[in-house]
Amino acid sequence: MRLPGLRIGAVVLLLTACAQAGERCALVWTRGVNEHPEWCEAFQKAGFDSLTVKLPPTARDTLWWTNPSSLDSTNALLAEAHRTNLRGYFQIPLGMMTGTKFGPRTMTAAGFTESLLACPLNEEFWEKYLIPTLSFVARKSLDHPALKGVILDTEQYYGKERSGAINEHYCFCDACFSEFFKSRGIREALPTPAARQPWLESNDLLAAYWQHLEDRTREHFQRLAKSIQEIAPDFEIHFYIFEDTWFYRGLLKGLSVTKHPVFVFDGKTYNGFLKGWSKEAKSALARLNHRAVWVPGFYTATLNLRALRINIRKALEDGGSYWVYNEEEPFPFAEF
Repeated sequence: MRLPGLRIGAVVLLLTACAQAGERCALVWTRGVNEHPEWCEAFQKAGFDSLTVKLPPTARDTLWWTNPSSLDSTNALLAEAHRTNLRGYFQIPLGMMTGTKFGPRTMTAAGFTESLLACPLNEEFWEKYLIPTLSFVARKSLDHPALKGVILDTEQYYGKERSGAINEHYCFCDACFSEFFKSRGIREALPTPAARQPWLESNDLLAAYWQHLEDRTREHFQRLAKSIQEIAPDFEIHFYIFEDTWFYRGLLKGLSVTKHPVFVFDGKTYNGFLKGWSKEAKSALARLNHRAVWVPGFYTATLNLRALRINIRKALEDGGSYWVYNEEEPFPFAEF
């Protein structure tokens, strides 16, 4: 998508956020950013205060954090972000690339094993992927003043039965179900995969199962946050995509041990504000983590410049934060 005919000065008022440092966010998330650190100045002039740092290409098939040479492009981007007073956040996927290789596969409510998605609660996934990844970025932040933290991309991109947020569609794998049985003192054999949700419903245990998964998620993220704070006390952990489900409830509760606001980068507003969703989302977040900040996101492939202007103005009025997602290369604002 091209957004023709405007100059960068014309959009300063459009995008400038009345942000208090650390409490609000105006973030740009775009392809090509690692290879184009010179874009930072245009982003800053357009009112953005933050940007995502993409993983290096080797992230698809190697432990990239063990190979510093794969991070040359991110180092140049962070240096330019620092010069232009932008905050940088590494995008860390949970449902694609390297992270999908660790641990048992997740299982859907229909009993289908997702071969390309790891169980989000499995210890191997956390110990071999998520904790080492964030630990590496946290250590890196000590040498890069612009690098403030990570954005966990929780979308399950490679789901064959269904992609999207981690919700009540997951997880019914042997490990999750066995652990639930053990926690309840249930000694009978596990139901077959397709029969697990019906078994929970017939025994009036479905709500208890979701609560069990939520509690385990909270424990995981508390442990993660505390271990990262030992490396870099001011390191920030935020996340993308939100539904009021067991995983996100546990995630938000777990991150309540951090001292920084938790930005929740919502994608449900890609096409513009959804009626009532702002109030609904913020109410859920406030209940789970009093420092969570709802950040609506807008997608340049579905919003023209006029619509983008209207929605960003509404976001500034609504809470002072927004983010823009773009797939076009070069980034459209470079045309202004």
